[in-house]
Formats: sequence, structure tokens, C-alpha cells
Amino acid sequence: MKIVVALSGRGLLIGVKLLQALRRLSVETHVVLDDFSVEEVYSETGLSRLELSSLADHNYANNDFTAPIASGSYQVDGMIIAPCSLKRVSDLAQGYSKDLIGRAADVTLKEGRILIISLSETPLSKEDISNLIALAEAGATILPATPLFYTGVEDLNEAIGQIVGRMLDRFNLKHGLYKPWGVK
Repeated sequence: MKIVVALSGRGLLIGVKLLQALRRLSVETHVVLDDFSVEEVYSETGLSRLELSSLADHNYANNDFTAPIASGSYQVDGMIIAPCSLKRVSDLAQGYSKDLIGRAADVTLKEGRILIISLSETPLSKEDISNLIALAEAGATILPATPLFYTGVEDLNEAIGQIVGRMLDRFNLKHGLYKPWGVK
């Protein structure tokens, strides 16, 4: 399995935990960070850019339109943008592909592949909600960074594990990051 992972906005720990989980599951990862995320990696995660890059099988600059993930003929199983800023949501909803993340997301949608958008920002404006509806109508899964409170989440790592587990569920990956409803 091959999954494109993009990090765009605040909440980079979610992306780090996602990459760690995908590595444990032997999933090939193709990673792109937007300009803001490149600057914020250390302050939000404690990892250097090099340490973050080492979690992925392939890394691309966000301005590299020659990357294989920019083409629909390059076969991947889907893409996860986690975190995904509201600015990125707006660009994607308008079909604005100014960078590799936008292009890869556009390709993912037009090829009918799984695209997960995981917001880490709140509150949402009317325009934000309209943009999310447009993306959902185009085929994206909107998966906010919200833990499953009914499980009695006790700490941030557990909450992030649940969020990442829900993402992996969309790809039918067995992960053990949380107990699904009804499982004891």
C-alpha cells in the first residue's frame, strides 16, 4: 500500500503519529510539508526536519511539480492531509493547485482515490463549512481532529491515536490504536 501524507497547518503531532503508525504497518509513505509546517516542525513536535523526514519513505518539496505524486498515472491508494489548515481547505475547495499538496489532492480526487482532510482549527466560519461541503461533495472524507470521547480518553497521546486510527480505518488497515464501538 502507498499513501501520500501532507502536513499543512497547526497540529503537526497528528501527522507525526500518523507517519509512525504507517511505518509500523509497513505502508509506503510519500510526504509533503507546506511552508508553514516546515517552520513549525520543531516547536510543535520536538523533532528536527531531518527526524520528521526519516519517518517517511519518500519526501518532496512542496514546489516540486515533477514529483511522481503530481501525476494521476502514479498509483497510490490515497492521501491524508493531517493536519489540514482552513486556508488549505479553501484552496482545495476552489480547485487551486498552486503547490504539490494541492496538485496531489486534486489528482487524488479526480482519480477517485481516498482523500482524508483532517482539520485541527476551530471555530469554523460559514465559508469554511461551505468549503468542507464542496470537498465532501467532490469525494473527500472530512475527518476533524476530534477524539472519541465515549471511550474515556485520558491523555493527548490516546486522543491522537484514536484520530489516526480513524484515518487508517478508511484504508482498512488493522492498527490497534483504539477499540471500536462494541469491542471489549
